[in-house]
Amino acid sequence: LPPQGGIDWSLNEKQIQNNVITIDELDSHHIKTVMRMRENEKVLVCLNNESVSHTYLCKIISLSKNVLLEIIEELNENNELDFKVTIAHGLVKRDKQEEVIRRLVELGAYAYMPVIMQRSVIKIDLSKRKFSNERFERIVKEASEQSERNKLMKLMDIHSFNELIKAFENYDLVLFASVASKDDLTLKEKISKFKAKNILVIIGPEGGFSEKEIEMIENTKAETISFGKRVLRTETAPLYAMSVLSYLGEK
Repeated sequence: LPPQGGIDWSLNEKQIQNNVITIDELDSHHIKTVMRMRENEKVLVCLNNESVSHTYLCKIISLSKNVLLEIIEELNENNELDFKVTIAHGLVKRDKQEEVIRRLVELGAYAYMPVIMQRSVIKIDLSKRKFSNERFERIVKEASEQSERNKLMKLMDIHSFNELIKAFENYDLVLFASVASKDDLTLKEKISKFKAKNILVIIGPEGGFSEKEIEMIENTKAETISFGKRVLRTETAPLYAMSVLSYLGEK
């Protein structure tokens, strides 16, 4: 960030008019009250667009109700991984879910897919499958800004286990992390043998996978992997997977 201090804000195209960016009221409050920024201080701003990513260096020109920023220049900056990683995660309690989402954003995950599994503590009616809500979206946005990402991590709708299996066709590589797979290839060994651009990693809930779920996955193209000799908690495993993938994928 510029030496004057700054922060990375995500926005949409409607907020840009005549080289001036209008920050919404909530983020304006954060800039003025929490960050205590002043006019002429510089900030980085990212345009949240699925197809094209733009990062702008801006300066604050007004600290009114909605903070106004003037675009100084567009930066040739890309902080995203060269491949997409989606974490399919058995439904867990809300506090754990929030923490996992926050850390996955920081580590560069492309998408988070919550899945109803037999041993999930949380039970939900699939007719109410929408997962994203204002709280989760705010966590994604704030974590993206803090970690200077160019794009927001996707929060996918809740999937049934059968829907998860059907979704395998959308990925180059599907990795199944099972506690029983200690003798299988590690994540590093598997990735080094396969250069994938679109990866799905499946991780179970607190109670792990049921025998039926393991059998269903083993009859698909999914590759079984080991996370090592130690058993990881359900909120730790997604972060371990993303950490290894990020490390291997960074140039």
